[in-house]
Amino acid sequence: MFDCMRVLKWLLCLLLLGLFTTHAHTQSLSVLALGDSYTIGESVPEQARWPNQLKSALGEKGISLRFHIVAKTGWRTDDLLAGMERVSDTATFDKVSILIGVNNQYQGRSIDQFEKELESIISAALQKCGNDTSSIFFISIPDYGYSPFGETLDTIKISEELDRYNAVTQMKAHKLGVPVVDVTSISRSRKGEMIAKDGLHPSQQQYAAWVDAIVERISFTTH
Repeated sequence: MFDCMRVLKWLLCLLLLGLFTTHAHTQSLSVLALGDSYTIGESVPEQARWPNQLKSALGEKGISLRFHIVAKTGWRTDDLLAGMERVSDTATFDKVSILIGVNNQYQGRSIDQFEKELESIISAALQKCGNDTSSIFFISIPDYGYSPFGETLDTIKISEELDRYNAVTQMKAHKLGVPVVDVTSISRSRKGEMIAKDGLHPSQQQYAAWVDAIVERISFTTH
């Protein structure tokens, strides 16, 4: 005789086992994202920002990200340092991303000031991840000279100066032994479809390309 109760018990066991397995393989990571308009996704919907797109992409792989964003449009390195002071002293994070410098360049600040303040940002970031350098990664500064707004300015000067800023970031990253995600080359490709409606900032499509580069370059695992 067909035993319905026994079948139901087996199905229940399999369901519970499946739920347990899914839970066991889900990682939850906290991420401190430091930056400026590129990190908050100026001129794109919230879900189109690179942190949100990264959260969705990794969520499909069983990795849950919780972002704490310290960034505002127009921020230079000194502004970011001031913003970091408002993060709780007891807050710690599994990953810290750093993308800063475009407003230093745009506002004509010296690259020496950028380098000095970037060093301070790195020191503050390390305090937020237990001084674990493997928790930190950089994102290069995109080239706004390839945007419609940038094309009204001296594009050669913009690109050359941003290359120098990115070289400083690369040097600091190399010293720490941490990766830099290159989004500069992405920003210099397929101009029209990669720019938001404001004619300056990256579009959802460009941020999606950033996320692909981040996922390829950065390991998101618990220690």
